[in-house]
Amino acid sequence: MYDPMTVAHEIRYPWASEPPSKLWPMGYRRSFITIWHRDPEHDGTDDSCGWFKRAKHGDKAVLAKIIKDFQFEWKDWFKEDGQPILSVIGTTLSMFQRALWSHLGGEGWERPRNFMRKHLYEIIMFAENPTDSLFELMTCKYGQERQEDRIERFASIIYGWILRADLPWYRHPRWHVWHWRLQIHPWQALKRRYWDKCGKCGKRGFPKGIDAIGDWEGTRIWHSNCDDQSRVGQAA
Repeated sequence: MYDPMTVAHEIRYPWASEPPSKLWPMGYRRSFITIWHRDPEHDGTDDSCGWFKRAKHGDKAVLAKIIKDFQFEWKDWFKEDGQPILSVIGTTLSMFQRALWSHLGGEGWERPRNFMRKHLYEIIMFAENPTDSLFELMTCKYGQERQEDRIERFASIIYGWILRADLPWYRHPRWHVWHWRLQIHPWQALKRRYWDKCGKCGKRGFPKGIDAIGDWEGTRIWHSNCDDQSRVGQAA
């Protein structure tokens, strides 16, 4: 199962509902309106808009060129046993440089160079860090793959990383206004309290102290005291 809904923005009450703490120095403020981004699922996945950009969200011709460039450079990067000739960081920097030329090099070297300067620290950390890096793939930690598969993986990972880093803030899917869905919490609470209908007993409203229970599909709700599991527990 997957969910095409992602929280894009939250509008909170101006006053605090809980006192200040280390986590919330100004006091915790509950959400008044939650703005959700609903992905249209054009490609059959829950991220056709590219909330978390990957190579598939980019230009297929650019990805194909990156793969071709990596194939050309492969013998200068890796030994026959799959281990990098240079350091992991050095090989990663060289890969990013080649990929950037395919992605941004149409206007010369200035844009690729600026990108490398701006993101140098993040690229080095992406090459080697304890939790999420290229180190394991670069050093064949879990065994050597076919060269063709490995090249495609490197190209897809690095191109996706570049797409995410090069995305202007205003082009992020959170600003796809046409995909917004509003959740107005006071109205939702009022509707639940007085008008929502129990799918089991048929009565409207969920008074204070009675919770709403729903199915996995989110198409039906019922009173907690009408739930079959609650009754089994009480009988036991």
